[in-house]
Amino acid sequence: MEKLDAYKIDLHAVLDDTEVRSMQADDEFFARVQGNEIQSGSVAVEMQIHHTSGVFVVAFQFKGEVQVMCDRCLEPMMQPVEGDAELRIKLGETYEDDGELIVVSEDEGLVDVSWQVYEQIALQI
Repeated sequence: MEKLDAYKIDLHAVLDDTEVRSMQADDEFFARVQGNEIQSGSVAVEMQIHHTSGVFVVAFQFKGEVQVMCDRCLEPMMQPVEGDAELRIKLGETYEDDGELIVVSEDEGLVDVSWQVYEQIALQI
């Protein structure tokens, strides 16, 4: 199983209940996402997926620490991060992301939220 598979949500499989997933964003996660700010770290991520009225609400919380470059000395340093975020996703005709709502093709029904998780962690730095 690929490291980022845990961040892929099959919207067709989500029932009306709340689905909870727990995962660890570790060095391999940050390497696969290929962001510029974070090179490594260990961040616990809990994601709750709830389907209501045609919209999927994905709420996630995270806490841990990441390695970033110090602005002052340019050496790697560990930075604590903690936060939460919420995504709204719905099924539609074609993929669209306006920053507030992600529309995923109904034919595919699969969305990868790994980049959104990375961005929220990076915003805490």
